[in-house]
Amino acid sequence: MKKKSTGNKMSEINPRMFYMVRNNDESQYSGTGRVLDGVVFPNGKTVVSWRTMLSSVTVYDSFDVFKGLHIDQHPTNKTEIVWKEPKLEKGEC
Repeated sequence: MKKKSTGNKMSEINPRMFYMVRNNDESQYSGTGRVLDGVVFPNGKTVVSWRTMLSSVTVYDSFDVFKGLHIDQHPTNKTEIVWKEPKLEKGEC
């Protein structure tokens, strides 16, 4: 019997976990090294948890919004994003 499709393509995509490494800290607040952990959900929402002394958890509408605020605006920090697993294509396990 053929499985009925629900039409929900997001159900076939796994969340992607990452962490952020700052090699410099121009603000002198978040520090250097691994400063946050994050996850990008299939709908694009991005959640990050800062590893600072006053830690916070924040939800962004997309990874690009997060990146624009915390990476692109601070090029001297030489920030790196490390993906904990490669991006999987549809149908891969």
